[in-house]
Amino acid sequence: MITYPVYSIIRFIVVNKKCNKNAYIFSNAFTFNQMVDLDVQIKSIQDKLQQLLRQQALLQKENQQLKKELEKTTALHAEKQVLLQNLQQQSDAVRLGAGAISEAEKNALSKRIDLYLKEIDKCLALLNT
Repeated sequence: MITYPVYSIIRFIVVNKKCNKNAYIFSNAFTFNQMVDLDVQIKSIQDKLQQLLRQQALLQKENQQLKKELEKTTALHAEKQVLLQNLQQQSDAVRLGAGAISEAEKNALSKRIDLYLKEIDKCLALLNT
């Protein structure tokens, strides 16, 4: 392996306050091969950083799409819940009006009515405060 001559020496000037003289401290000199290795490592790190930034941008875009989809699905679910409650109330009213309701269904209906009344009372209490 051929060793290239030293192309640069890093010098640090340290001021000695007692004597007011400049003292030179020479660091270890880098050979050309070491400098090339550093350049290769820096380039590799830069490439990896760019790849991570692209991946982050893609993940952020996907995250935004998923948030929008979740909003739509949540709104649709809420609409379906309201529709289900309305249909259930209509069904209960029809069965109650027809008189074709069993004792267990009457108890369940009574419990549901009690829950509705409690919710109404809570809403009224909140409105009064």
